[in-house]
Amino acid sequence: MPRKYVRKLSAAPRAQWTEKDLGNAITHVTNKSMGVNEASRVFNIPSRTLRRRISSGNHKKISCGKLPALGIDNEKRLVKHIQKLQHAGFAPNRLTVRRLAYQFVQKLGLEKSFESNSNANKEKSAAGYDWLRSFLERNPCLSVRKSEGLSLARAKGMSRDEVDAFFQLLKNTIIDNDLQNSPGSIFNMDETGIQMNNKPISVIVKDVHVVTASEKGENVSIIACNNAEGMFLPPVLILKGVRKNPDHLRGLPPGSDIYMNSRSSYVNSDLFLMWLKNHFAPRKGAGKCILILDGHVSHCSIEMLEFAELDNIIILCLPSHTTQALQPLDKSFFKPLKDYFKQEADTHMFLAQSKTITRMHIGELIGNAWQKAATVGNGCAGFRATGIYPLDPQIIPDHFFQISDTAEANAARQPSEMEVNLLANVQQEDDESNVPMDQPGITQKIFFENDENDIFEVEAGTLDLNQLSETNKQIEKQPTPSKYLDEVVPIPAIPTKKFYKRKQSAAVLTSAENMQTLKQRKQDKLEKEGKKQDKLNKAKKDKKKPPKPEPKKAFQV
Repeated sequence: MPRKYVRKLSAAPRAQWTEKDLGNAITHVTNKSMGVNEASRVFNIPSRTLRRRISSGNHKKISCGKLPALGIDNEKRLVKHIQKLQHAGFAPNRLTVRRLAYQFVQKLGLEKSFESNSNANKEKSAAGYDWLRSFLERNPCLSVRKSEGLSLARAKGMSRDEVDAFFQLLKNTIIDNDLQNSPGSIFNMDETGIQMNNKPISVIVKDVHVVTASEKGENVSIIACNNAEGMFLPPVLILKGVRKNPDHLRGLPPGSDIYMNSRSSYVNSDLFLMWLKNHFAPRKGAGKCILILDGHVSHCSIEMLEFAELDNIIILCLPSHTTQALQPLDKSFFKPLKDYFKQEADTHMFLAQSKTITRMHIGELIGNAWQKAATVGNGCAGFRATGIYPLDPQIIPDHFFQISDTAEANAARQPSEMEVNLLANVQQEDDESNVPMDQPGITQKIFFENDENDIFEVEAGTLDLNQLSETNKQIEKQPTPSKYLDEVVPIPAIPTKKFYKRKQSAAVLTSAENMQTLKQRKQDKLEKEGKKQDKLNKAKKDKKKPPKPEPKKAFQV
């Protein structure tokens, strides 16, 4: 581990001045309004430090002690490159950063200073752990975090345009139906799965196994629904099978139910219609209400939408791949529900004599977890965190749009952007200096806003887009530290291919337009299937039967 010097408390303080004080002191000395010693006393800067800074022209304040192995500027470039990788959705891990730093110093030719003090590991071609630890201490904007997987579809689907369209549609729906002050009439519905098994947890011993009920428990789907007032409807469980056993309801909250699905434990259009008719409609209250849900295929049947329209239920569909930010139940309820279920399952396995978890136990385990998780606070927190109620589109954090924004920015970047920026900078410099652009032979210093802040000279009298293009080509060919980083670990680009045609955007599914579209789509599907069946029937009818073989004649002598 590298040694880190810590000054003693009794030692005199050092470098108490600021960059502003240094700049003012240098200005006064340069203008001869003060001497070096007087400026040193006024601005509390050591005279030797002030003389050295005046002679070197360095007006920046740096930390006391030994400089980083990469240097201050190059380390800032490395930090910026890591942040670019993060914004693109490819945040590097410890080993990637160590290898990036090692290859970066090789490009810069700083191997000797970098390999001292165990800063590098030649065998792995990576920087050492000591360097990484010091690097993270010097740059608190970076930290080691456990990442969370995000599919490419969700990364691209969580765009500002889709989210803004959803909030605008939600606002219009609430205003049109006069539900501004009716949080009890705004519902959210979603399903989640729980395995009937206990999970190994952290224990206070070493090298030990924890007994589980089975290798992989049976999956159970839970239909949950609550409104913006924090009131939860009783849960509905979906099990795989045909016959429902009333004993499985033991322990669930009053009003709960179990639906059976012969194919799987997941919801389908028939079960969702049953839930809407028998479970949601009797409990929603009188008058109109809004039911917010995702665009799963089971939520979009014609029969369900027709019933919802007759019962004053407005079905509002979330945009595809945005539920991680816009689904209230995902934000504040399902995680505590599953955590409490794990606790209940562990307690059951510890106390039960059978050491198993079957369908006979699932009602009690889920019921205990439901009572702990289905609180008014959790219910209201989900609607508040998603900005649905109170309506607040600005509450969605920017990091949810980070990857999609980066992808859209990369796709929208034009090849002539450098030329346009360079021309704008030249024009700005010319306006400030009042130098006519039509005078040949006059050169201006152009500050091009790239990662290096390089300065290039261009002849003002002959400046045009062709010259800018040639200048940009020369600039691009020049090796810079930031270009070295792009060579070592380039920024991955998310493909900008558009979504499939049937991508679901925010929509009111019970609207007349959407109903007509679904009916037409269903009619087209039926006609297509009918034509296909007619073609098959015709092919069977036209198929000629093979001729029967002639009977063999009897042998005559």
